[in-house]
Amino acid sequence: MSQPERVELTDSEWMELIDMTREGLPDCCANISAFRDAVITLAREGGELNVLSSGELLKTFAWASEGHDLNDLPIVHKLMRQVYAFEKWHKEERKP
Repeated sequence: MSQPERVELTDSEWMELIDMTREGLPDCCANISAFRDAVITLAREGGELNVLSSGELLKTFAWASEGHDLNDLPIVHKLMRQVYAFEKWHKEERKP
């Protein structure tokens, strides 16, 4: 299986996740802020996934999802589908 190394989003999609004035993530609580911060860090790294960035996204996504149905947001679904693919690849690569 080839490694899904980079999250593929357009500039507009990144901004939808980051910019609180758009129709992306709500601006409502610390859990959403933590998830947004993880997305900002990933965007600054050019979308390059690694074990630390994917772990942080998974953790903060779980926190934010407790009070919000984030999978209803297509852009969040697109992002997390790629993060889950990276995690799956990483687990397969570590198997003996």
